[in-house]
Amino acid sequence: MNLEPNNTGDAVLVVDDEEQIRKLISVGLTRAGYDVTVACSGREALVRIAEARPQLIISDVMMPEMDGFALLAQLRSQSDTRSIPLILLTAKSSTEYIVAGLALGADDYLRKPFNMTELLARVRAKMERPPVPSDELPAQRRQSRLLTQSRFQGQLEKDVARNTRDATACSVACISIPELAQVRAQLGEERVAEVAQQVSMLIMADAEPLDATGPDDEDHFMLLLPDTDYEAAQARLQNLSRRIRANEFKVNGQQVRLTPLIGYAPYVAGTTPEQLVKQSLAALDYAVSSRDPHPTRYVLSLDSSLKQQGTRV
Repeated sequence: MNLEPNNTGDAVLVVDDEEQIRKLISVGLTRAGYDVTVACSGREALVRIAEARPQLIISDVMMPEMDGFALLAQLRSQSDTRSIPLILLTAKSSTEYIVAGLALGADDYLRKPFNMTELLARVRAKMERPPVPSDELPAQRRQSRLLTQSRFQGQLEKDVARNTRDATACSVACISIPELAQVRAQLGEERVAEVAQQVSMLIMADAEPLDATGPDDEDHFMLLLPDTDYEAAQARLQNLSRRIRANEFKVNGQQVRLTPLIGYAPYVAGTTPEQLVKQSLAALDYAVSSRDPHPTRYVLSLDSSLKQQGTRV
């Protein structure tokens, strides 16, 4: 991947207790055109932020004095720093550990050892698409980092416009969790929100830098996969389905398994954002009607098949 140098001089704060890591990231960012400041702990980072507010922060998690989680919690608790994009670096590979960082308000994460090209791509993505302030997220979804429907729709419209202009790929997926209906009937809306939050954080823990996710009106999770054709989307969604099925979710103190059903639609030239969403829903309807555990791709033949079954398209 070739990234053109950034010419804006955007300020990035790098926080890591390992000097070698600080130097590696600093050199890469400087060569890409960013203005870099460093700190060796969360406590020192707060001092640097007070001196000059950065446009983005890259922080290690395991550090002395104040670790990355504590730094993140401090930043998100203050109105003047809560919207600064923050990327966590972690040597911990467990999903639970990563989800904890996302729940605290991290905007992205990268496992160590990392590829510098990928880190630069994630930095650029966060600069170009800053995080949504928490007061623009529904209260029950703030920790999960789900976009509201309007924000998701706006991002979808931008990506479709970019795909039309640059002839790039894009896919939209719709994920249904059948067990949510039973949870609602037996335990109420609060427990549904609890499960939905866990699912959304699992989705975001494995997301690419430009991915976006948000809800619709029917307990579905909408997932935008920019720069992803149908083959790549199939592979990613298959992996996500396996991870959701293998995960043990906690509901009212009990552990439960979920069985996601997924429909998705790849962007085709001339398709509107509204059509792309309808196509992903049509694919999901087919997956639900056939109880197919594999992600279902939208094709034109699905429309006539679903109409024969009396299913919406």
